[in-house]
Amino acid sequence: MGFSSPKPERSVDPFRVMLVDDSAVIRGLFARTLEADPEIEIVASVSDGLMALTTLEKNVGKIEVVVLDIEMPRMDGLTALPKLIETDRDIAVVMASTLTERNADISLRALALGAKDYIPKPSSTRELTSAEVFKRELTAMVKALGSRRRSLRGERLPGKRAFSAEKRAPAPPRPPAASSHRLRRCRRFGRSAVRRRMCLPSAARPAGRRRCSSSSAICPNP
Repeated sequence: MGFSSPKPERSVDPFRVMLVDDSAVIRGLFARTLEADPEIEIVASVSDGLMALTTLEKNVGKIEVVVLDIEMPRMDGLTALPKLIETDRDIAVVMASTLTERNADISLRALALGAKDYIPKPSSTRELTSAEVFKRELTAMVKALGSRRRSLRGERLPGKRAFSAEKRAPAPPRPPAASSHRLRRCRRFGRSAVRRRMCLPSAARPAGRRRCSSSSAICPNP
């Protein structure tokens, strides 16, 4: 039995995408492909142009990129395209269609009507599942269009999520400040002993001497 890999943690303020395709399977594949990148979030997934228009009207400014199929029931992609752009002038629409001559011509018309880009969709679900080049191109296209829209609007790009105070590891305690770690020879009660001590200045020390921090021994200057 296989296990699906966990979704990556979302970036702060990811690019917000709406998928429009009459196939629920295709929308699911698109969603998994795009959300594998932490800088992309699917905020809406609908099955035709009319639903896409209604969703955008309720979320103007909240959807940045639309991946739009061409052939759909009720309202096709070519009919929905100018209505989507009229609703949000800054929306970035990517036309996705199969590699047929007719759909290629329609995609060129869509570019003339205001679509930002066009990507050929594999003609079968099996091809789409294994089409790594298509997945990389779709992800890169969505991120590029999202970045361009935010640059024009003066908005920040997605960023890494900061760790909360609960997750942040406590800082180790700082060692006490000291003036020296050198080896000094101390004399105490007439006996000589070599000790490794941190000798600190003392206001009460005799001139030219330091008092050892760990005992009453008087340490001469090195």
